[in-house]
Amino acid sequence: MAQDGFDMQVLIPNNAPFYYDVDGAMGASVSRSFNKSIARILTRYPNKFIGVATAPLQNIRLAIAETEYAIKELGLHAVIIYQNVNRQDLDSEFLWPFYECVEGLGVPLLVHGVDSGPLLGVGRYARFNLDVCLGFPFEVFTAISSLIFSGVVDRFSNLRWGFFEVGVGFIPWLMDRLETTYDARPTAREKARRRPKECFGNFYFSLGADDSTLPDVAKRIGTKRMMIGSDYPHPDGTFPNTVQMLRARAGLTNQDIDNLLGGTAAEFFGLQHL
Repeated sequence: MAQDGFDMQVLIPNNAPFYYDVDGAMGASVSRSFNKSIARILTRYPNKFIGVATAPLQNIRLAIAETEYAIKELGLHAVIIYQNVNRQDLDSEFLWPFYECVEGLGVPLLVHGVDSGPLLGVGRYARFNLDVCLGFPFEVFTAISSLIFSGVVDRFSNLRWGFFEVGVGFIPWLMDRLETTYDARPTAREKARRRPKECFGNFYFSLGADDSTLPDVAKRIGTKRMMIGSDYPHPDGTFPNTVQMLRARAGLTNQDIDNLLGGTAAEFFGLQHL
């Protein structure tokens, strides 16, 4: 962290232990073990890490119990979920009590990819290891669209959604596509009270400092919903040059850089801006 220039770091778990296709009790046990481990790190290194909790969404009762324990008792800062739950989209009504719980706790939801889980078209991605490259974004496109058109974003209007490791270049394109669909397709307006572009106010996005689309997207929609991630220790991350790389980017204002390096993350995670 010191080498890359970060004061605080988000601890996002390896996704392997948190699949939703195991028994609910087993999922709850693994989540409890992980969440307690993260809490010990937060205690040992105060004000250095942002702790993210996991919950067994294959059993909503257990997921709610674990979420309340992780946030209220352990002091973690957010909950992580994946782009679908056993191939069921994130607008599925069985998830609504969980969303109500998270919204009531005032913490955000992180949506993160699972490259070896149930991705759209995963069988066709294997040849060139395109599961992360294409699988993560396509799943996020589907998640965002379903959350908007189902009315979930309207129903849980105070819930903050974060979409991680998918970049930002797609945002103007997807927003335009959804706006067109909203106007042209009556079924897209049956449940959604707000237009898609208005719903994007509930969404936050992480990106790499080397994202070539960043200056253009910043001009189009601003940087108040964007935050930088190093993706450490993955080989396609930007460590140890993340902060240096971002500050050297042309086309960004000082306010943009402040937002990207901490302001947006502080708002998203409900932290006092240090």
